[in-house]
Amino acid sequence: MLGEADRYGVQAPGCFSTNDTTAEADLLLGTLERFAGAGQAILYVSHRLDEIMRIADRVTVFRDGRSAGTFAAADLDEATLVRLIVGADLTVPTVRPRRERAEVPALELKKVSVGPLRDVDLTVEPGEIVGLAGLVGSGRSSLLRSIFGVHPIASGSVLLNGRPVRSAGCRDAIASGVAYVPENRADDAAFAHLSIAANIVTPRIPAYWSLRGMRGDVLRKLPRQSEWAAVLWLVQGAGGQRTAGCGSGDYSV
Repeated sequence: MLGEADRYGVQAPGCFSTNDTTAEADLLLGTLERFAGAGQAILYVSHRLDEIMRIADRVTVFRDGRSAGTFAAADLDEATLVRLIVGADLTVPTVRPRRERAEVPALELKKVSVGPLRDVDLTVEPGEIVGLAGLVGSGRSSLLRSIFGVHPIASGSVLLNGRPVRSAGCRDAIASGVAYVPENRADDAAFAHLSIAANIVTPRIPAYWSLRGMRGDVLRKLPRQSEWAAVLWLVQGAGGQRTAGCGSGDYSV
């Protein structure tokens, strides 16, 4: 058992961690079950309901920072567990009826080639959510980065509300109204050494920064200027909390 624990860098009592792969998750759960069978006491924290239902004897549910109760796992099913987590019954949303096509798409790609992709045509209507799926290396991230100006487009064109978007870089994309939320927030979405306030205003550097740094007079006015600034003020408080160490819900720009 200690050999299995050492595989995860653990000496009981301790804490396990593993990558988000099915094979490693199965290996970890099997190891924990053997530890439990040998008399080890295990506290398992997860948002994956199937794992909880598989290995837990008792389940404590937390909601809004408070305990919603402790239950025998045998008395729960996933639907009941979801209701306890959310605090209400979840209903399956109805499929929205197809809307009429807009005269001008919100976003349109014409014969775009970037990375491994060639001649991509894509149209996103106003109010529409379009998902891009593919394996690592398939080009889905490269396509999104090219729309935002991170990667240059080899050929083709990008139109936003019918107007061509210059592909000279991120600054032009931002000026055109394009926003990008990267998949790797820790490396690509935040300056960890700067405050949350500095991170949020980074896309509008000229309005909030001078040659001496962030303009204190502007920062003091932020809570009165917009809704997001008021939220920012509540989140970071007067101390100007840094982005590093915010936990799993890191704030990203």
